[in-house]
Amino acid sequence: MPNYTLPINELEHATLMAALRFYQGNGLADNPKKRPELIHNIATCDGTLMAALSGGGVDKLCERMNFLTRQARPRVTKTLQRRLEEATKLVEDFNRDYPVGTEVVYYELIDPKARPHPSKTRSTAWVMGGHSAMIMVDGVSGGVALEHIEVKNPKQIQRIEAD
Repeated sequence: MPNYTLPINELEHATLMAALRFYQGNGLADNPKKRPELIHNIATCDGTLMAALSGGGVDKLCERMNFLTRQARPRVTKTLQRRLEEATKLVEDFNRDYPVGTEVVYYELIDPKARPHPSKTRSTAWVMGGHSAMIMVDGVSGGVALEHIEVKNPKQIQRIEAD
């Protein structure tokens, strides 16, 4: 399979990342039956490929895209710095208060409040791309934005504190 080199700007990069995460977050990567025909044809090069990129493959691609972007973009704007600080605080607070295995409800990107999904966290939270607080939950390949997560029983979660 050939490798491609495609010079893109920040807006194009952000749009590609959003599209990949949307594709992954809505189960289209791992469930071909969920894909509209047009999207399936694009993802499989009109059927010339045996399968489309899996959710794990999308994760790896996004990681590579973020790594290359961080190397190519040494400057940090005030807006990006603020987003990073906000996401970092959200991640630190969540990880301090809620251990892996916490019962949560996550919401999909499309019509988020219409379809709540009970689940459990399966990772600690992290900052993705320098701007988004993410976490992994059961039933989803890839990350879910912390803003799409609600802890089921926050009063039942006990913070572990040093004696």
